[in-house]
Amino acid sequence: MNYTKAIVRTPGSTYKQCISDHPDHHLLDLNLVADQHRAYVAQIRELGVEIIDVEASHKFPDACFVEDNVVINKNRAFINNMGAESRRGEYKEYLDILKEHFDIVFADGNGTVDGGDVLHLDDKDMLISGLTQRTNREGVNDLSKTLDVEIKTIQSDDIIHLKSYISYLGNDVAIATRRYINHPVLTNLNIQIIEVHPDEAYAANALAINGTVILPIGSRRLQDEIKTHGFDVSELDISEFQKCEGALTCLSILY
Repeated sequence: MNYTKAIVRTPGSTYKQCISDHPDHHLLDLNLVADQHRAYVAQIRELGVEIIDVEASHKFPDACFVEDNVVINKNRAFINNMGAESRRGEYKEYLDILKEHFDIVFADGNGTVDGGDVLHLDDKDMLISGLTQRTNREGVNDLSKTLDVEIKTIQSDDIIHLKSYISYLGNDVAIATRRYINHPVLTNLNIQIIEVHPDEAYAANALAINGTVILPIGSRRLQDEIKTHGFDVSELDISEFQKCEGALTCLSILY
């Protein structure tokens, strides 16, 4: 996917209070968090993307996961009513940045949407959204109506975000875990779907930018498979974000 800008946000001093059931959450290392975030930002910059770095939030522990706050489609930016009530309001420090490029629309009613549930599919005039622990039907209906875009849904009430299991890489290629690879929403798209091996399941959340796919470190099988489809591939160690239930796409708003 072709992007020119990325909004990122350095993790704050309260990051250890992130929402997480990860078994290694108690092992979080804030110095390593900072190092890994700098490496993430540097990788995106190397791909020709301008970095817009928002000041860290100490009020919101999960604020570095900026993707969840907004869904962008064409000239509109939909400010989500996120599924975790404690996270609502994280977007305020970069609202003016979004206003420079998009018409801003706020979620209406009691529906909830997290950006981590919403897949964009390049030239296809549609989105795919999970119906999960964080995103509900009312929220998706509001998103679809407001952005004037068709949204196909995949219901999985037991997961946090759909993009932890499915990523669209561009050029009619997607990756998906075994659980979703034969889901009719995907198979009806007439695209190539690469299965993510169970041993590399965390790599199902991949960040595709300008012909390069960034994967978490240690996903050699998936790297090799993606390369056969014409993509450049790089990898990053984001272990400290995994401990907060986060992944690669969570850490930026790309446009």
